[in-house]
Amino acid sequence: MKTDLLNLGISELTGIKYRCKCGRCHEIQTKKILLGSGALHKVYDIIRELDMGNKTLIIADINTLKAAGEELERDLTSKGIALKMCIFEDNEVHADEKALGKVLIDIDPDVEFIIAVGSGTINDIARFISFKFRKPYIAVATAPSMDGYASSVSPLIVNGFKKTFSATFPIAIIGDTDILSEAPHELIAAGVGDMLGKVTALADWKLSSMINDEYYCPDISKLVIRAVKRCIESVDGLVKRNRQAVQSLTEGLILSGIAMQMAGNSRPASGAEHHVSHYWEMRHLMEGRKSPLHGIKVGVATTLVLLMYNKIFKMDKSSLEGHIKTDEEYTAWKEDVLKNFGVLAEDVIASHTSSVTEDVMLPQKIEKLKKSWDNLITEIRELFDLIPDVGGLLRKIGAPGVPGDIGVDFSLVWSGLRLAKEVRERYTVLQLADQIGVLNKYAHEIAEEYSQT
Repeated sequence: MKTDLLNLGISELTGIKYRCKCGRCHEIQTKKILLGSGALHKVYDIIRELDMGNKTLIIADINTLKAAGEELERDLTSKGIALKMCIFEDNEVHADEKALGKVLIDIDPDVEFIIAVGSGTINDIARFISFKFRKPYIAVATAPSMDGYASSVSPLIVNGFKKTFSATFPIAIIGDTDILSEAPHELIAAGVGDMLGKVTALADWKLSSMINDEYYCPDISKLVIRAVKRCIESVDGLVKRNRQAVQSLTEGLILSGIAMQMAGNSRPASGAEHHVSHYWEMRHLMEGRKSPLHGIKVGVATTLVLLMYNKIFKMDKSSLEGHIKTDEEYTAWKEDVLKNFGVLAEDVIASHTSSVTEDVMLPQKIEKLKKSWDNLITEIRELFDLIPDVGGLLRKIGAPGVPGDIGVDFSLVWSGLRLAKEVRERYTVLQLADQIGVLNKYAHEIAEEYSQT
């Protein structure tokens, strides 16, 4: 590319394919990003510009229907677009088998494209359906609440367990700031929480690249850092619902999704903080409890993961030793999983047994860690310095800052830090803590600290 990717505006970060100095070819497949006042009324023009056809399915819920769906339906119908509405009537919609089944019932076989009117859950559903039907989709954002607008994966709840599935990117993303700025404050706060979690996600990615030689791209990391900075800079304005601040937050969230497109997975934007959040959500579903918004949970979980990092970084590198579980410890781990994962426990045990009992390369990995320890700490602390007080920033925006604020007690904090690494097979600081034999100890200490706040 002739132009520096990191200096491109959000609307220019579309339809790009280039060979990066990291050695990989990156591609941004979303072809159009439009943010601004009145953007909703440009959807028809974009449909024509991208030659998407004339027959669509609009997916929305009862809230996003009122926010943007009804107006979009009127606008497109008046201009000759043949459309059908798939509306979720429940107050709380989950991206699960039931929701996917409803779309399958409502969608016509000759539909040419899909429009998702909503934020997290609606886009997770539409993205997956778009992938399965091989039909393009447009994301019409109604709240700056999550970073998945440009994502090409869908976190879905299957058999009560959140799993990430391959999906497809939106061909266009439309964000009308007149609508986004009127989103419920909790949704705006969730967007901030989701963005703050990027610092620990990037730290986990860097950690794994050093220990496991996992692929890592500095340019993608810089793009996510740019997104985090956008978020931080917008906080004061967000409190006042300033439209420019809302647009800046939305740009940051979309940038994060673009980073995922470039990497080919969610690694640049999702680490231990997301796994803890997913664990809490799973437990809430099992117990029949309403779970807080994704970004709200991620923000709180980020504070816990930062504490885990800080505790590990205080260790003397000479004391770092690889720890393979004994038979007794493996039995205890299995009992812990059986107790906390319910009907999902057997699947978790089957898919994770090897990772908790066998790693013939662990001694070599720990030696490698020791050699890079000081540099690793320096690099990761630079990330954390972007947000010196995550809890304080969450409170400033009016979001919960500690587990107790979202109904997560001592037990859920402790089990979340112990077992979130079982939610997904992706290396994070929680795996490291387990491998050096300090996970249970530090998880308990962190849970105790927060139970007293």
